[in-house]
Amino acid sequence: MAGLTKIYRGMQNGAEAINTNFNTLTDNLKQSSDAAVKLTGDQAVAGKKTFSDDASFKNISVSGDINQRYATTSFEIGYGLSVTAKRIGNMVTITFRGSNTTTLGSGAKPTEKIPLGYRPIEAESIDPLVQGRHLDTYYYFNPDSSISYMGEDVPVNSFFRGVRSYFTKDAWPTA
Repeated sequence: MAGLTKIYRGMQNGAEAINTNFNTLTDNLKQSSDAAVKLTGDQAVAGKKTFSDDASFKNISVSGDINQRYATTSFEIGYGLSVTAKRIGNMVTITFRGSNTTTLGSGAKPTEKIPLGYRPIEAESIDPLVQGRHLDTYYYFNPDSSISYMGEDVPVNSFFRGVRSYFTKDAWPTA
């Protein structure tokens, strides 16, 4: 910021010095306001931002649309089943719909893999609901792309449904 003139009682040309100070402040605000994040209005903000728990941030709220990158794909998880994966930012949501074409047994390790861009940060239990089964039906989705089924045996043509989410640190998926 450009220097301001100190104003004191009895100063010669004090009114002019005050006016010069106001003009200097106005010019500095105009220059810095283009780079500052504004409190209202639309604005693109790039880069990593860190927010603290400082008292000045106690009442921050977000209103309006929040736009995040979005990608989606479907992939096989073995035994005739597939899932839809939706990625928004670093959150992946897995949706189960459909029926298995072969018996699914506990300890199964399908050869299918989770696509890059959709792998979890750590092993995640992905729990679909299966009609006529107890709640002991679950897959593990692993950071190395592998999938394993550890739940109870599920007969052919059982209907799977459910939605589960987890975080990823994968690079953004390619088309």
